[in-house]
Amino acid sequence: MEYRLLGPIEVLDGERRLPLGGPKQRALLAVLLLGANRVVPRGELVEAVWPEGPPPTAATAVQVYVSRLRKTLPEGVLETRPAGYILHVDPGQLDLERFERLANEARLREALALWRGSPVEGIELGVWARAEVHRLAELHAAVLEDRIEADLALGRDAELVGELEGLVARHPLRERLRGQLMLALYRAGRQAEALEQYRVARSVLLDELGLEPDAALRRLHGAILRQEPGLQRQEAEALRMQATVLFAILTPTAAGDPAEVREALAKATEAVSSQLREAGAEVQHGLAGALLARFDGDANDALAAAGAVGDRLAPSSVRARIGI
Repeated sequence: MEYRLLGPIEVLDGERRLPLGGPKQRALLAVLLLGANRVVPRGELVEAVWPEGPPPTAATAVQVYVSRLRKTLPEGVLETRPAGYILHVDPGQLDLERFERLANEARLREALALWRGSPVEGIELGVWARAEVHRLAELHAAVLEDRIEADLALGRDAELVGELEGLVARHPLRERLRGQLMLALYRAGRQAEALEQYRVARSVLLDELGLEPDAALRRLHGAILRQEPGLQRQEAEALRMQATVLFAILTPTAAGDPAEVREALAKATEAVSSQLREAGAEVQHGLAGALLARFDGDANDALAAAGAVGDRLAPSSVRARIGI
């Protein structure tokens, strides 16, 4: 069996695509897959399937949808528990789990190839499920930016410009993407266009958020104005050879109130970021508990930091999957 969430929801049995029913039933399956291998409370299911507000018959409808899915899915994978329902998914069956594992192993192209569109595309979900879909979109963007960073280090500047222009047009507030486009343009001999990208970024950020560009983008702008030699690819490659990168994905270990889970994840992300910075790393992260830490040295510092992160999180409700 193969379950697919990274695009329109699909379930495949070999080459056969299984029928999943109407929008509400597909939404229920999506929520069960987002919470795979944990009990999803009935209240979460109702809230997710009827974001506009549940009808009086919602509880009965959930039972009907679950019954229909049981007839479609392999026997025994969808169980009823006192608090809700649990969908058992084996390792490797869910594209989301494979994506996170490949990203954790820094196999970025393989991870990104699993995406077929927006997560759970075409299904309207409730607040908790939308927050999880947003987390996945943020994680996808972070992995995509990491892949572009690797391509820049390999000297693929000119061929990246078109891709980055499209990405920046779709995500005008993502400053890391904007900086990557500026660097690609500069290395391609298009300094004026690189500087124009900074002007546009500053204007958009001020108009939309009332904020100046972040420190990294300002430093890049200044370096381009001064034509600093370190911007050239040869220097970037030398730096890359001397760096160790730690990639971490933080996830909750148990179900609970969605707001409390998100708060715990946010606190853990900040705590781990501080821990990595104290260890001498340069840390980048978006929402959703994905972190990238660069150590300008050998792997020993990163290995020690990974152990410290594990110890830091051990008593908490959040775990870290770490790759170096």
